[in-house]
Amino acid sequence: MLILITLVFKSHQGTYQQVDEDAGVDIPARNTMEKPITDAPISHFSQSTAFRRTLTRAIVYPLGLLIAVTAVFLWQLNSILQITQRVEHSNVIITQASVILNLMVDMETGLRGYWITNDAQFLDPYEEAQAKLESELARLRALVADNDSQTQNLNQIVERIANWRQYAANSLASKTDGQGYTSATWQRIGKEIMDGIREQLATFVEGEDQLRTERIHSAQSTSQFIIIMVILSGLVAGGILAVMAQGWLLQLSRTYERALITSSQQAEEISTQREWLRGVLSSIGEAVIATDMDGTVTFSNQVAAALTGWPIEEARGKPLATVYKVIHTKAAEPPSDTTTTQEVLLSSTDSKRLLTRQGQTIAIDDNTADIKDAHGKRVGTVLVFRDVTRRDQIEQERLRLIESQRRYADLLRRSNEQLHQFAYIASHDLQEPLRMVTSYLQLLEQRYATSLDADAHDFIGFAVDGAARMKELITGLLTYARIETDDQTPHTLTSLQTVLDKVLTNLAAPIADSGTVITQDALPELPADSLQMMQLFQNLISNAIKFRGEQPPHIHIGAEATKDDWHFWVQDNGIGIAPDFQERIFGMFQRARHRSDYAGTGIGLAICKKVVERHHGRIWVESTEGAGTTFHFTLPLENSVP
Repeated sequence: MLILITLVFKSHQGTYQQVDEDAGVDIPARNTMEKPITDAPISHFSQSTAFRRTLTRAIVYPLGLLIAVTAVFLWQLNSILQITQRVEHSNVIITQASVILNLMVDMETGLRGYWITNDAQFLDPYEEAQAKLESELARLRALVADNDSQTQNLNQIVERIANWRQYAANSLASKTDGQGYTSATWQRIGKEIMDGIREQLATFVEGEDQLRTERIHSAQSTSQFIIIMVILSGLVAGGILAVMAQGWLLQLSRTYERALITSSQQAEEISTQREWLRGVLSSIGEAVIATDMDGTVTFSNQVAAALTGWPIEEARGKPLATVYKVIHTKAAEPPSDTTTTQEVLLSSTDSKRLLTRQGQTIAIDDNTADIKDAHGKRVGTVLVFRDVTRRDQIEQERLRLIESQRRYADLLRRSNEQLHQFAYIASHDLQEPLRMVTSYLQLLEQRYATSLDADAHDFIGFAVDGAARMKELITGLLTYARIETDDQTPHTLTSLQTVLDKVLTNLAAPIADSGTVITQDALPELPADSLQMMQLFQNLISNAIKFRGEQPPHIHIGAEATKDDWHFWVQDNGIGIAPDFQERIFGMFQRARHRSDYAGTGIGLAICKKVVERHHGRIWVESTEGAGTTFHFTLPLENSVP
């Protein structure tokens, strides 16, 4: 809304300004009311357009010629600079070739001195040059990388240098026998290799020097062309501009005369636009106040009058601070020494309340923007504000609701933490007295074995077996509690294929003993807790092996991506589950078969259900008694990798 109002003010400056023809400045209009004009002449628009077009040509054409000449000059100057850079590049290459030659001379001199004197100090220049040679060759190679011919020459130089370095290394290695490389024959061989290097370097430098000479000649030719081109371009452009300027000046004179004739008609249009703007600003649903540069109210609409308590006619001409009194409910930054009263009133704060003329306060939200004339000069300020009392009430209610929900969530979280801690402590601490009962029963049976009859032994066996089953139940309860406790652990991308491979390794013995055949589909990678995925698959596969029929178990692990999630299933050919038990088997300590027939605690499927739900999936079973069972579960598709 503020943007719309600002655009209206900017596009209709005449609605609150009058032209002072004597002073040539804009003066804010206060109470000017003129009769609207129904048939405003429009010929001055075409005259003004012609004037601007002529003036534009008078400026743009010479400027275009100047830019064209300058562009050509800069283009040629850039060519000279590029050629100069290439000349300097050739100088650097020649200098670098000299560095390579000096290093080879130092190596040769040091090696020869060592041969003659057998003094290791003469090898110092050889070793120093040897250490620098590779880096200097690399630098020279980089310098000539854009020149295939010089690159080939450099490759030959590098090959000869490598031969000489091999020769020098062999010479040093055989120095101790007093023969070999110290003979005149081998010294001649070394000299021939070094002479070849010098000749190749001389050829390399000669080629680069020829390139440098060609580039210098090119730069000289380009410089001469630029001088001639600038002289000719200046003469041609000057003549063209002289002829064109005469016509433009005559046309400008005629256009300006026509503009003077029609300037009086523009004042009449201003009156029409003023009335139109007043109607627009008075009909919008938000309060609007406009001020001049001094902060004096020049306009306000009916909504602003209703909120502030100042009628439109009374508000006009008053200081903004009188009509628009605000109270900042949150302290703003302290004003600087140069901050005006108007800037303080219009400064942005977190919340404001409007103090009406009658002394009431209203919660408001406001926005301000500068009003600029056609030349972009600031001539005033427009202020738009609205009553936000109801909005603040809704916001306060929303914040109270959020705070209530937060407190309830904290209470629920602490309650869950206490329940998890209780389950963990209870299941953990119960194992110690249970272990003591089992130990003493077994000790009693061992110590008084001859004194106890068969019934006593059976009773002790029943008690030990019960203690063992209770330990399994406690261990299962502890596992279940740990799954709850780890609910906030972030999931990482886990390969379910790797998880299944580990599960099959853990179950290798029962798989082999039962003759189980396991087939599977390709399993994806998805965000999951790898240990809990192992618990899930291991419990489902163990159950399929445990509750088998007369035929060897055949288990299939399937997986497919649906629209919203991954669907997995573990299918077997076992004894199946009766319909009455299919809804109960996922509960704690629920069993479809009697413990005497199949061992177990009845907590495995409860763990499976908790693992799947923790991963935001669901689990269910499909089974026909005597014809096998299929356990299905889903995991979210998001961020998975097939």
